[in-house]
Amino acid sequence: MQKPPIPARLAGAKAEDAVAALYDQNSYRILARNYTRRGGEIDLIAMKHHVVHFVEVKARQSLSYGAPREAVDYHKRQRLRHVAQDYLCHHPGIDRETTCFVFDIAEVYLASRCIHVIFNAFGMEEA
Repeated sequence: MQKPPIPARLAGAKAEDAVAALYDQNSYRILARNYTRRGGEIDLIAMKHHVVHFVEVKARQSLSYGAPREAVDYHKRQRLRHVAQDYLCHHPGIDRETTCFVFDIAEVYLASRCIHVIFNAFGMEEA
């Protein structure tokens, strides 16, 4: 007998918790979770070795709607960049001269409880 599907909001929150725990276990310092500004939200902001990672978490029960990374299209990347710039403006303690900024996509497959992180999936500028 199959389990009933988890409501999307609850599944997303559990996925974000799991990804935050993964980053924490790998010695990243969690700077913020669910950083929200007009126009968007960044699920997780973490730092390790002078690299700030802006992490977008995408959870899926199955691949019937495509891979989670496919949901991070051009417009979503632009919104994430805008919110990241806002974060940096409000946190002047982060040295922009010695720090790199990258965007990771954390794919969470709920059925298998598997997390796949695409590190440096894209940068501050569109290629």
